[in-house]
Amino acid sequence: MIYSIKKTPLNNFSFQTLLLAMSLVDAFAQTETTMRSGRETALDTLQRELLELERDLVKFRDKEKSKSPSANSPPLPPKPLKLEPSPTRKTEKIDSIKTDLDEIENTLTEFKSKKISNSPVMKPDIEVIRVRRKQVVLEGERSKYFLFVNSGIAFAQDQKFELSDGSKAILETQHGLDLSIAFGRQFGSWTIGPEISFRQIGYTNFVLPSEAFNATGDSNSYSFSLYSGRDFSINHLWKLHAGISLGVASRHETFTVPLPPAPSIQILDDGARFQGSIRFALEYNVTKLCSAHLGYRFSYLEDLRDFDSMPIHQAHIGMRFKL
Repeated sequence: MIYSIKKTPLNNFSFQTLLLAMSLVDAFAQTETTMRSGRETALDTLQRELLELERDLVKFRDKEKSKSPSANSPPLPPKPLKLEPSPTRKTEKIDSIKTDLDEIENTLTEFKSKKISNSPVMKPDIEVIRVRRKQVVLEGERSKYFLFVNSGIAFAQDQKFELSDGSKAILETQHGLDLSIAFGRQFGSWTIGPEISFRQIGYTNFVLPSEAFNATGDSNSYSFSLYSGRDFSINHLWKLHAGISLGVASRHETFTVPLPPAPSIQILDDGARFQGSIRFALEYNVTKLCSAHLGYRFSYLEDLRDFDSMPIHQAHIGMRFKL
């Protein structure tokens, strides 16, 4: 006995919903959103809708199976026996749809678990802030001390030398060499510490009021002083530095004047004398712990008996290291 199965709105609704669900799953798999919580919510909603659709299809199949000819209906004339497959075509379609829905559900579950397992673990923001604060403290601790290394050219005016009769002779000078090292403590923009230096300036001529002679010799000084300076920031790379030093210098003076055919005259003198200086420099931060500078320094060296005082101009270049 063959029964005609009418196409009900539920059939249309079920297949349309299935197509829509499969389209949504396909689009969802290709679209990556930046919010993981929104993705999980959409997956859960779609999974619930598929489960409801599956239950509706099962109910509809059971309802179709339960339908049978009414007992009060008149008997139908016998018809020749026809062999039909046990499950109807409609039941096969329902089973096929149920199988597809199960596969979709399993795929969604695997996709959801894979996304959750592959998501990177984010560290709390408060830990990052704590690490940055520790780094700032460490940088401050590493900048408590400084080391200045300077080298340059020294220029001094011609020296006056007092003769035994009270007259004055002139010792003409030439440019010389200046080296200094300062080490100390850094207090914010202030620097303070000891400084040692060496300076050498040569002599070329010995000039009397009536005659000039070639002379050879030099003026050497070794000094120890207290240095103090301050930084004036221009920007994060450039700054100005001003400093002053006061101390004691061991001054050594010597020159030789040849007087042919008479023997050469050699003059020697030495002693400890006061020395003071002031300097200005323009610095450039090469790294966080090292800077290069170019500057000017003026020094004053006290007179030494027959040798007059010596004002000195110096152009120097050097490095500062933060320790």
